Amino acid sequence: MGTVGSRPRSCFAPFQKSFSINSSASREDCQCPKTESWKEDTDCCSWGVVTSDMRTGHAIGLDLGCSMLHGTLNSNSTLFFLGHLQKLDLSHNNFDRSPVSSQFGQFLHLTHLNLNSSNFVGEVPSKISHLSRMVSLDLSYNSELMVEPIAFHKLAQNLTQLRELH
Repeated sequence: MGTVGSRPRSCFAPFQKSFSINSSASREDCQCPKTESWKEDTDCCSWGVVTSDMRTGHAIGLDLGCSMLHGTLNSNSTLFFLGHLQKLDLSHNNFDRSPVSSQFGQFLHLTHLNLNSSNFVGEVPSKISHLSRMVSLDLSYNSELMVEPIAFHKLAQNLTQLRELH
């Protein structure tokens, strides 16, 4: 699961099955959900949501923004097996009041994380501050998401590459 190879159906089948596709889970201006291209008998690299490193084959980008995903994002999600991600966009979905998992802190290569408008709740885990390569972090429009003062101080202190914080 850590690499995106030539085997169809191996990429995100377990991840995909943990969510329902619901048109009310994304904003109205999300015209064409990316999930429409998720076909079991096709290579996930053709889905338009995965960016792979051509040299290593690792998935380095995952764009699931506006994908009409609805369901809980658990800390044991297969998403967290993609340890080489540099860019991750989960914006404009409905993760059904899931907490932001501390597992996001294991994406040590992550430079861009977008969780905008995705119905996350609770406290942003302090492990996010371990992502020292982070350039852009968007947590906006999650009305019940909190950053405690100590966690914010850690973010400000450790994320020295950060240029955008929403």
